[in-house]
Amino acid sequence: QDSKPFGIIERWKQAIQFSKDPTIWVVLLLDEIGLAERSIHSPLNVLYHLLEHPEITFIGLSNWPLDAAKMNRVIMCKIPSVVRIDLGNIVKNMCQNKQKDLNPIERMTLKNDIEVLVHVFNRLSGTKTVRSLTFGETNVLGNRDFYALIRHYLEKRQSLHESFEGMMRNLGGYKGKEYQSSLTNILQKMSGLRIEQVLEKMNTWGALQCIKANLNDIRCRHCLLICEKQHSWQLLLDHDILPYSDVVFLFESQFPADLIATTNYDYLHKVINCMETGRTVVLFNLKAIHECLYDMLNQRYQIDRQGYY
Repeated sequence: QDSKPFGIIERWKQAIQFSKDPTIWVVLLLDEIGLAERSIHSPLNVLYHLLEHPEITFIGLSNWPLDAAKMNRVIMCKIPSVVRIDLGNIVKNMCQNKQKDLNPIERMTLKNDIEVLVHVFNRLSGTKTVRSLTFGETNVLGNRDFYALIRHYLEKRQSLHESFEGMMRNLGGYKGKEYQSSLTNILQKMSGLRIEQVLEKMNTWGALQCIKANLNDIRCRHCLLICEKQHSWQLLLDHDILPYSDVVFLFESQFPADLIATTNYDYLHKVINCMETGRTVVLFNLKAIHECLYDMLNQRYQIDRQGYY
């Protein structure tokens, strides 16, 4: 969202330089180009003349439409939303290796459980909220929540009727009244328990318990905690979810001396050091560096001699 026109022009010129080598086929990819559309610097306006007679191949990925003047200069490919049958096919591919070690009865049980999970996700995925970190109304759940739920179920092999851990860790984070009511009703039908028993199990996997389980799961996604109070991070220490030692806390600073670009570079350097040494790092109100962590948050790691970073 802080993109500027000269940044796109610079990348375009670099791509043209590489294209002069006949052995290289250059493609310039702008990922999340829709975010740049919302920048106050209007960086995408430079595409008007760059795309008139482009010398290189250009691809832009966006989660929402750009203005018509830009889209008229390219071939637009719209990917429709994933429907229930698509989710079922994706899950089948995820379960292929797992099914090889199962007997026919276990395979049938797995198939039935997966159908239940697909149904649950479809019921909940239509819930929307305007209180989000994105722009305007948005879905509470995304497809990655569903994939994480399936991975959790395949790895833990917990019965859907006995444990609500996977549901609460991957689908139970939004505390909207309507959403929680729908989730409670779905879990009641799925488990066959009384409403009081369902609420008791859901309370067993409250926010702090889910956070602790996520931090102890090395295959888990990164945690995003949306807090209402400035001191909420202290709960992670008070409830022994994080130790006082071996954890790095990075806080936003509003001191004039810290409102410079080098401060953000310092934050990024500390994050990289924590990843290389395996330490937990907590970022508080550091929105300024979130875009720099795009690959890390998507768990696209590079490998060095010591491991992932």
